[in-house]
Amino acid sequence: MKYLIGSILIIVLTFSACSKKSVEYGTKGALAGGVGSAFVGALTDIVLDGKINSSTLTRNLVSGSIAGATTGAIVGSKSKKETKKVESKPKEELMYKEKIGSENYTALKYLVECKYNESYRTTIKTENSSNKDYKLAAYAIQALNDKDRKNDIGVSQAISKFISLSDKIKTTDTAKIELDKLYSRLLNERRVRGIVCNNN
Repeated sequence: MKYLIGSILIIVLTFSACSKKSVEYGTKGALAGGVGSAFVGALTDIVLDGKINSSTLTRNLVSGSIAGATTGAIVGSKSKKETKKVESKPKEELMYKEKIGSENYTALKYLVECKYNESYRTTIKTENSSNKDYKLAAYAIQALNDKDRKNDIGVSQAISKFISLSDKIKTTDTAKIELDKLYSRLLNERRVRGIVCNNN
């Protein structure tokens, strides 16, 4: 009887330890797999079409983000050594960088991580770009940055620059509506990744 109870305890403890590790790697893998297509895609929509969820690119890649997260979870359940072998740069990330600019993509990552100064400085690099879409993306990120820091003056200035250049969004009210939608996606991105900024 003693041996039977001992064997059961060993099985339970082993299963518990494995489950905990699987959850840990699964969470990390899911975050590594999901590149935030819903968030970056929303910005791309605003820049290209003036309205979130209007772009075919976003609709296609949101499902890709979900698939990426699922793949990441599966990969994450494996050992760290095996994970490194399977990880690869998502195609959608490269596509988004082409649409909004590599610097702006990095600025979004900084913003998600609450690195406001780094995010803002990175967008400054694309303000003088000859690519109109890159400039619009930079202004949108600046507005998002200031909104998250509750800097209303900064938001107004960024929106004004965006409107003056955009062919799709021409009023402050419309810009604020889309900015609110984009901001909700920023908050959701942080929530998924377990990030909490000091000012929120």
